[in-house]
Amino acid sequence: MRRKDREVLSEEEMVQVLEQAECMHLGMTDGMCPYVVPVNYGYEKVQDQWVLWFHSAAAGKKIDLLRKNPHVFVEIDTDHELIMAEKGCDVSYAYASWMAEGTAYEAAGAEKEHGLRVLMKHVTGRDDLPIDERVMGWVTVWKIACESPSCKKNRRR
Repeated sequence: MRRKDREVLSEEEMVQVLEQAECMHLGMTDGMCPYVVPVNYGYEKVQDQWVLWFHSAAAGKKIDLLRKNPHVFVEIDTDHELIMAEKGCDVSYAYASWMAEGTAYEAAGAEKEHGLRVLMKHVTGRDDLPIDERVMGWVTVWKIACESPSCKKNRRR
């Protein structure tokens, strides 16, 4: 990380970023061109590893790419605010971001339901909503095992 003054090292602040944000940008490889899509997500820390969860339809470009190459990059950001200044070069933007490389795995069985509940907990604040078995038949749930996550913040002045 080039800007060490913006680096976030505490797990508590990393969780705050994950908790506040609503959308994850999922980066995949499509030959020579990156392919990035926004998805809702849930998160948890299992032992010492961050795990992100998202769901998707069972078909489409995203699914094709994940099955072909499960290596992904994720970016999550929140806390956006313009920081005005008297000079154009001094104008900045406040933000908090969380990023990591990872490997995506398609979940099945009990793990699939667990991942969907983690996702629902983050999106709705509840993990006790009933799950429609018909939907479980056509939705895919993906687990991303994150490697070397980094987090940084550009704070307001």
